[in-house]
Amino acid sequence: LVSSLIKFAGSALNVNDILQAVLNKLSKCESPTIQQSMLVVFIKLFNHDLEGSMGFLQSITTPSGDNGLAFVLKAWCEIQELFTGEYETKAAVVALTKFLPLLLAPECHLA
Repeated sequence: LVSSLIKFAGSALNVNDILQAVLNKLSKCESPTIQQSMLVVFIKLFNHDLEGSMGFLQSITTPSGDNGLAFVLKAWCEIQELFTGEYETKAAVVALTKFLPLLLAPECHLA
């Protein structure tokens, strides 16, 4: 639902507030199924604009004060193997491959 809102309403919404709310929900959620739904929002953003999405997530924090990007990547890695759904799995794999050049770069700050 959040992905559809962002896609179709775009600039008519305050996307930053919506994404902050998704991050907040992800940080409090314990169900892998709901975590996957929240992560897919960010995965779609990574596939659309990796650097912009990373920059945005680095600029926000979770309610506990964790860096948004670090938190999303950690949560994603913890449940990636539990992803269900063909589309969600493919989208996640494509997004992970977009991170690969960044991880291999000498000036990498993600590792």
